Amino acid sequence: MTKAVKIGLLGCGTVGSAVAEELLSGNLPHLSLKKVLVRDLNKSRNIPSVLLTDKADDVLCDPEIDLIIEVLGGEQPALTYALKALDHGKHWVTANKELMAKHGPAIFQKAHQNNKQVRL
Repeated sequence: MTKAVKIGLLGCGTVGSAVAEELLSGNLPHLSLKKVLVRDLNKSRNIPSVLLTDKADDVLCDPEIDLIIEVLGGEQPALTYALKALDHGKHWVTANKELMAKHGPAIFQKAHQNNKQVRL
């Protein structure tokens, strides 16, 4: 049996919630949601509270997490998180057009230095 890829999710707004729900649905058994970075731990969500954190390092620095999905939007703190995640050996997936338009080359260079992949 193939080992499940453990995922850290940055952001839990409209897009992030939909991503989390799909990962938790059981339809993707090879993917496992491990942690979700949120701004407000007290906000009601359809995600088990044990998965939630308001500390980015709980996701970015967790040695069990293989892949980070960023759905925060904006330039910062997404750039800081991307570079830190890559430094910690994570693969990076983002839909953040602003981040990639302004900092794509630096992010790809960091990924290359760490033998990791960035996906848009």
